[in-house]
Amino acid sequence: MAKKYIYLKDDTALEEFRVKNKGKTYTVNRFKGLGEMSPEETEETLLAPENRILNQVTISDVEKANKLFDDLMGGSVTPRKAYIKEHSKEAKYNAE
Repeated sequence: MAKKYIYLKDDTALEEFRVKNKGKTYTVNRFKGLGEMSPEETEETLLAPENRILNQVTISDVEKANKLFDDLMGGSVTPRKAYIKEHSKEAKYNAE
C-alpha cells in the first residue's frame, strides 16, 4: 500500500488531525527548512495554488530589516548569538 501524505499548516491543525484519527497509526514529520524537502514536496506544498498560503509582508524600515536578516542568516555567528542572547527572554516554549 502506497504511503499517503497529509501536510498540516500548524500545531492546531495537527491536534485536530490527532483527535479525528485517534487510535490510528501515523508518523509526524516536521521540516525545519526548504532544504529538507524533496522537489516534489516543495512543489506540492509551496507552489501548487490549491495548497499554498500566501501572506503579504510589508517592510517599513528596509535598512533595519536588511541588518536583522544579515545578523540572523549571514555567515557570521557572533551577531546571531548576540541577538539570541538579547531576545531569549521573549521566546516561548510549548512542550507537547
